[in-house]
Amino acid sequence: MAENKMRNDYTLFWQKFAEERRIPFLDLSPLFEDPGKSPAQVHAENFVPGDFHWNARGSARVAEALLPWIEKNLPPAASPAGRVTTR
Repeated sequence: MAENKMRNDYTLFWQKFAEERRIPFLDLSPLFEDPGKSPAQVHAENFVPGDFHWNARGSARVAEALLPWIEKNLPPAASPAGRVTTR
């Protein structure tokens, strides 16, 4: 983060993990790359101070990206009775 690089060893590890297991992977790091802002500004706006977890704004950005991706890439869940659930 200090280098304004969200694609780090941690992200690359999980991407490789998912690929090897054929698990869909969504890289959220581009959500937090803003060339017009310093790493400190991006962190202050989107993360808990002194931490790498998302704050309310960061969580909202993730949710906005995640829900459409889930709807597009993951199969519907089956209910306990074996029926497909819908929204």
